[in-house]
Amino acid sequence: FDHINQEVTGSRGMGGEGDQGVEGFRSQLQQEAIAYQQRHYPSGTAACSGKNGKVYICISCAKFTSSACWNGRWRSTWAVDQSGNAEGVMNIDVHYFEDGNVLLKTDTKKNFNVGSNAAAILKEIETIEQAFHSALGASYATMGDTTFKALRRALPITRTKVNWERIESYRLGQQM
Repeated sequence: FDHINQEVTGSRGMGGEGDQGVEGFRSQLQQEAIAYQQRHYPSGTAACSGKNGKVYICISCAKFTSSACWNGRWRSTWAVDQSGNAEGVMNIDVHYFEDGNVLLKTDTKKNFNVGSNAAAILKEIETIEQAFHSALGASYATMGDTTFKALRRALPITRTKVNWERIESYRLGQQM
């Protein structure tokens, strides 16, 4: 790549890193992964590579909106062998920074086996990832009433509510 002119000047092989024994399977998974990515992560990307008898499916999407004070990133990586055994990790990183600094980092691991059909493998990945998204949405819906409420102090240390109309009668109000 010519960085000055911003153009590709040539190409080279992968240096023997690719596994030719899984190339046909990898190619099928690549087509299904790209179709899945375009349906669910239109600004993302999907790629498949083969190594040591397995095909690795990587799906990634990021949205950086500093003007709206949040950034987010989704990544999932799946290792699939030719018999259909799959294991994967899904990662989410979200950063919200308008009135404070809130960071969510979560990941989960899943395993499954649906056979060696590429379409069935990506359908199962889709089902697992949608369930993960739904579980996160449900936890966010209840988080305001449970987690964040538990972090706030319901009453001042004196255990009585402050009557703001009579603030002058309190010792703190007199000092102010």
